[in-house]
Amino acid sequence: ERGTARVARFYQKINTQLGENTFLAGEAFTVADITAFCTLEFCKWIDLDIPEDCTHVKRWYDLVASRPSAAD
Repeated sequence: ERGTARVARFYQKINTQLGENTFLAGEAFTVADITAFCTLEFCKWIDLDIPEDCTHVKRWYDLVASRPSAAD
């Protein structure tokens, strides 16, 4: 459960950041987005999906997932 609380905090932190920016470090796609995307992919794999209230994360995730480099 301690890990789950950390993941919830992580989602809330990046949701706040993405509420003010298109990408994590501003308006440009960076390695921060790649790292966070990989982290969210792992979270999904272990059934820790994006919380419903993290709408900015969902928008960002869909944007990053639509990039050709994110294809399986």
